[in-house]
Amino acid sequence: MTSDIPESEWVRCDSGWVFDQSEFYSTIGSEWDLVCGESWKVEMISTFYMAGWLVGCIITGPISDRFGRKTTVLGCHTVRCIGAYLCLYSPLYEFFAIGRVIMGMTSPSVNLTLYIIVAEVTSVEWRSTFGVFWNIFGAVGGMLIPIIAYSVRDHFYLMAIYMWPLLFYFAYALFLDESPRWLVSQGREEEAIKILNRAAKVNKVSEGLPEGSHFKEERAKREARGNYFDLFKTPNMRKRNMIILLEWFTLSLIYYGLSLNTGRLPGSVYLNSFLMSAVEVPANLLGIFLLSRIGRKWTTGGATLMAGFSTIICIPFLLDSNLEDVATGFSVVGKAGASCAFGAIYVYTGELNPTNIRNIAFGTASMFARMSGMAAPFGDLWVGLPSLIFGLFGILAGSLVLLLPETLGQTLPETTAESENFGKK
Repeated sequence: MTSDIPESEWVRCDSGWVFDQSEFYSTIGSEWDLVCGESWKVEMISTFYMAGWLVGCIITGPISDRFGRKTTVLGCHTVRCIGAYLCLYSPLYEFFAIGRVIMGMTSPSVNLTLYIIVAEVTSVEWRSTFGVFWNIFGAVGGMLIPIIAYSVRDHFYLMAIYMWPLLFYFAYALFLDESPRWLVSQGREEEAIKILNRAAKVNKVSEGLPEGSHFKEERAKREARGNYFDLFKTPNMRKRNMIILLEWFTLSLIYYGLSLNTGRLPGSVYLNSFLMSAVEVPANLLGIFLLSRIGRKWTTGGATLMAGFSTIICIPFLLDSNLEDVATGFSVVGKAGASCAFGAIYVYTGELNPTNIRNIAFGTASMFARMSGMAAPFGDLWVGLPSLIFGLFGILAGSLVLLLPETLGQTLPETTAESENFGKK
């Protein structure tokens, strides 16, 4: 049905639909005839996923802090597999949507909790490297998606290729150690010592291993498990976390907005998707370099400003059909800036918050990110509106990040008092 026919004149097609298969052989739209008045359900699939992620951010942070990082990762990944296979074999759109919500709810624990384990077992000099480097693997996976999709254009077989390998996750997750820092925060020092000794043996280190007395100071300053209100309990933490939450909201808006709106860009959807993922590799490598050279503040704020200005600059080129390729180029630059800043903000968030609420801080930040991610797929009012919104938020958030204290080379805060006093002159 053509777009120039008023909706009031649309009539039901009782004889069925004929879909253009020149680019896709089968999609969820053709599977359930999601056209005309039902077309909004296609974009809602991404929103369902983000909505589930938002709920997951609320519940998995406290679960991880209560029952441990490893237990949460394994439990939630099991549930995520159930949601994935419900999507794959769903006979109805409604079941497919439920599966997407389940996958969204369990993704925060698998992604954020794994990152927290990395942050809590990594030394100061390697924290930013490991904290950002794992995003490169995600970028490589994103590059493979359009390559595979170009060859497999049936949505069922494409989902099967993506979802069945989730089972291999258990092969290494079962051997994952609990975070020693979390064990100490729970008074389980002996278990933490065993894990550290085992790691020392693998790394052939024999000096400086902790004994029971080493944790006396940690016992003395250990606090009760925190909650969401602790993020805003004291003045400095309140100011910093409000800026951090705005930054996460903005980066998700730009990152997922540019990714999910790739189909609206001129040119091949496969090539554009590949470029949007490929640019993340150099962006994250640059982030690793800058985080250890100029620090967390300037890397995060500067990359966010670059993303904001790039998306605003591309607006006039989007409006000119002869310069649409230039608009695509600036969109790719904006995606690079958002990717670099996203990797940096993970590191920054963990370093500004103490151990007892670090997972809660990540969960809350990710919750704000999903709020903007839910709206990211929609942008049909005006072709330049998404870029304008991305740009304004990017400039505002990037500027505010520059007000935060630098954490480069500093020890992770263990208590709320340490976090509150951090950066005071």
